[in-house]
Amino acid sequence: MKRGFVCLALLILVVGCNRPPSRDRGITELEDIDIGAAPDAELSTELDEQGRRIAIEVSGVLPTDVPLDVPIHSPSSLIDFGEVDEQRRYVAVDTSAGMSTVRGRLVSELGTQGWALASEEESKLEFSKAGRSLVVVVEDLKPGTRLRYEYKPR
Repeated sequence: MKRGFVCLALLILVVGCNRPPSRDRGITELEDIDIGAAPDAELSTELDEQGRRIAIEVSGVLPTDVPLDVPIHSPSSLIDFGEVDEQRRYVAVDTSAGMSTVRGRLVSELGTQGWALASEEESKLEFSKAGRSLVVVVEDLKPGTRLRYEYKPR
């Protein structure tokens, strides 16, 4: 009985292996199809808060209540954020740029967004815009600079 099974297995193996290969596998030439633009090709992340955060090259995730018209210095790394008091919040970032470079860029970038320099001390700059205020504390880390933006959440 065992011999019968062994012979049958060998017969199946020999017959299966001796079959000539099939030359026609039913593959036909594929047709080229032109497709239009993706449905979302016209969309932009320009007004998207998260897209804005990525574009300014800040390492870390900024709080969502940071006003959109407050340009955070870039490149920088988020160090801390929290509450100053019941009405104001802060975001602190570090950058490798020197303090004088950072102060100059800060005044220029905020001016571009409509913020006016209201008062200036060695390490503290106050800006105003349409009845709102922004305080930026600038600390020389030697090397690098820390910026602490104090703002009223939107």
